[in-house]
Amino acid sequence: MPSLGHWLRPPRHVLTLFLGVMGSLLLALGWLAWQLVFQEQALAAQRTQERLDHAAETAVATLRHGLDDVLQQLGSLSRLPPDAAPAGFAGQAATLGEDAALVSAGGRAFDAWPAGRLLYYPLPALGRESPAAAAGQFAAAEALEFQRRDLAGALRAFERLSRSASPQVRAAALLRTARVRSQLRRYDGALEAYSRLAELETTPAEELPAGLLARYGRCLVFRELGRSEDLAREAAGLVAALDAGTWRLSRAEYRFFRGEACVWRASEAGSEPAPPPGGRERLADAVAAAWEAWGGGPDPAEPVAGCRSIEADGVGVLFAWHRSAGRLAALVGGPQFIAARLVEPANAALQRYRARMAIEGANSGDSARGPRSGDDRPVLRAAADTRLPWSVRIVDTAPGAELAAAAAQGRLVLAGILALGLFVLGGSAFIVRAVNRELEVSRLQTEFVAAVSHEFRTPLTSIRQANELLLEGRVPEARRADYYRMQYRDSERLQRLVESLLDFGRMDSGAREYRFEAVDATAFLRTLAGEFSIDATAAGYTVELDLQPGEVFVSADREALGRAVWNLLDNAVKYSPSHRTVWLKTAVADGRVEIAVRDRGVGVPAGDERRIFEKFARGANAASSGARGTGLGLAMVRHIVTAHGGSVRLESMPGAGSTFTISLPRIHAGARAPAADSGAAGVQGGRDAPHPDCRG
Repeated sequence: MPSLGHWLRPPRHVLTLFLGVMGSLLLALGWLAWQLVFQEQALAAQRTQERLDHAAETAVATLRHGLDDVLQQLGSLSRLPPDAAPAGFAGQAATLGEDAALVSAGGRAFDAWPAGRLLYYPLPALGRESPAAAAGQFAAAEALEFQRRDLAGALRAFERLSRSASPQVRAAALLRTARVRSQLRRYDGALEAYSRLAELETTPAEELPAGLLARYGRCLVFRELGRSEDLAREAAGLVAALDAGTWRLSRAEYRFFRGEACVWRASEAGSEPAPPPGGRERLADAVAAAWEAWGGGPDPAEPVAGCRSIEADGVGVLFAWHRSAGRLAALVGGPQFIAARLVEPANAALQRYRARMAIEGANSGDSARGPRSGDDRPVLRAAADTRLPWSVRIVDTAPGAELAAAAAQGRLVLAGILALGLFVLGGSAFIVRAVNRELEVSRLQTEFVAAVSHEFRTPLTSIRQANELLLEGRVPEARRADYYRMQYRDSERLQRLVESLLDFGRMDSGAREYRFEAVDATAFLRTLAGEFSIDATAAGYTVELDLQPGEVFVSADREALGRAVWNLLDNAVKYSPSHRTVWLKTAVADGRVEIAVRDRGVGVPAGDERRIFEKFARGANAASSGARGTGLGLAMVRHIVTAHGGSVRLESMPGAGSTFTISLPRIHAGARAPAADSGAAGVQGGRDAPHPDCRG
């Protein structure tokens, strides 16, 4: 394959022309593909819109049919005879949900089903009147109570009236009897009067049900007496009766008595007042709103039958009615009723269109609304157009077949173009990476050759100078032995350097053979440290030992392991120009022997901790510290330790020093060392202490 330089060689106008032609062709193909995809999407969108329009017509027809059924049922109820109307309304109300009720109104009558469903009623529909005759019967007794302050006389008069044959008079008298007895602190008598009053239950007393006033009065007596348990029990019973719709009350009356009872019950029980049943309270508000919309009763100007959406407590409810012969039959349904009776049947009919309907409008309930999506294509039918109580919104529930086919075709075209672009980008990136890698390897090799040349030049220069002095006879007889020893050390250094390079070459190619044997790490390292200290002490460095006491055996090649530890010690000395002490330590942990070499030198930057174990690589601090090296020392350490089944790790902080730790498996003294690798025919001999090398 031609290189990058081959393509970029002059004349460059050929490459420019080639790139221009190919680029123009790719742009033309991309434009045609985009036009095709765009047209297919436009056609798919048109077909989808037509499908949703059909779904909207079906939804409107289904809603209208459901409302017609409701109005037909109301028409049948409005035409029932008066004696059959309660049973008919009760039977139809049994099929309604929890948030719906039927209402019957005619003349002064106003009833709701199911019984007890409404917590309170519209005030005009209660039709209360205070009987004037009954009020006159209490005038004399009330004069004794309030004007003359003759409570005993007033009590006798009220007790006499409490035995009246009229339930209304009896209820009013019992209420006053309990009141006067409480003022006289005859609390047991007051409770007895309230108990008799409770037996009259729905009989009006002071325009309120007798049972309600009796329970409320007993609560007042218990509070006055400080009987907290009786007060809590009576208040709980009052709340339960109010929530069961036992009495026909107005909204203000219901909330007043319930609020008082909840406060008493909560204060005695130590808990928060229980909230009112929201759904039924909303239903009662809806009935009141519907009744107010009629102006307090059926308006002859209104249509005979119809339906509206009315807001109650911030939620839209359905109000449907049918009037016949002066009698009104109406239905008030909340969001659950609307969803079950109207929305769900319409959505079932829309399944074949792969669409879903949701009703919405100024007063539509949240429970009837469908999920909105930024990717859907809604079709809206306004209430003014459909003559329904709500606007109808149709949403595509899933990607249509038309859009799916167009999207699949578009994805194929775009995927082809994208694959071509990625291929070009990937090829370019691969070429750039390969070139950069080759340049980096070339740079490292150049640095390695320069470093090795420098390592060779130093001892060769020393040997040459010594030879010249000896040959010229300029060295006194007494010092010739020193010069011979210097030549021997330098020649030995050259030999170790050559052997180190050859040995690393065999390691890198996998041809290095190791001869494993059981080695006492403590004795071995003590001997190695002694040999290393000869040169280290001459340079002004000290090696401190902290070796594990006793015999600690590992399976190792003495020469290879000694070379690895020697390199680490030499690195510690080389990179510790200010702190001239290095530490060699051994430890046993979890069945492994750890050999640690620590210094307080320049340290290794965080980004170089892994890179310095690669061949030819040297840390960023190597150049700044002026230390010499070939970049093979730590790579050799990693090779040797890996071949021994161990690992090497580095802990370093720039400016605070480094700790290199070799971890090897521990063996018993009598264990047999594993056989040597069979990668090479043999190994050159030499001293256990190998040539020191540099940190990567």
